[in-house]
Amino acid sequence: MLAGGSAVHWSMLDAAAQADVLLVQETKDPARLHSDLEDPEFNISRATWAPVAHGRWGSAIYLRHNHVRPIELAGFSGWVTGGETTTSAWGGMHIYSVHLPPDKGSYVRAANRLLDTLVPVLRGTPVLLGGDFNLTVGVRQANETRQNDRGELPLLQRLKEEFDLFPAWSAANAGQPLPQTLRWTRDQVTPYHCDGVFVPLALTRSVDTAQVLSGSPWLELSNYNPVVVDWSPE
Repeated sequence: MLAGGSAVHWSMLDAAAQADVLLVQETKDPARLHSDLEDPEFNISRATWAPVAHGRWGSAIYLRHNHVRPIELAGFSGWVTGGETTTSAWGGMHIYSVHLPPDKGSYVRAANRLLDTLVPVLRGTPVLLGGDFNLTVGVRQANETRQNDRGELPLLQRLKEEFDLFPAWSAANAGQPLPQTLRWTRDQVTPYHCDGVFVPLALTRSVDTAQVLSGSPWLELSNYNPVVVDWSPE
């Protein structure tokens, strides 16, 4: 969200997706924004949220029909928020809203540190990760103008082999160029694709569509475009 977002931003996300799960980054405390919502049934005050060190914003996870038992990950407070939940669709699962901070200037290093932190927490439990990874969250096609940076492909392979995770957008759009999810103020054309949702491989066959919402109102609300994933539980 831009500058911590607002109730309007949350409402637009709800109207666009009617999502069962919202993974939001750089948001103000949803409990403080809740009173400004027009839809009283969209109770974002139930969201699990934690601020980063400066306190102005943090990452949040909202489950429409369930709750999450918060789990704080050492070294990622406010950046990665979520925990364990039980849902009718998946059974026991961990879900995290991810906003990777740089680690000594490297987002790949930060991503691997996050995975290292998750290993003893998950203990083999399925996990869903979604948000702003600040690196390319998919394998680029040979004809794309941008290509994967060093370290990204090994990271994607690690997510698949060690955590059984695969990008939902790539699962639904196999062989297609990765669409733009980030519009830098100084570079609004380059198709940076650093936002996405990683789902367990067993769920990829249930993914119906995965799309990036672009144009208005997202142009005005943020320099990031939302990623929406629809799946049919088996």
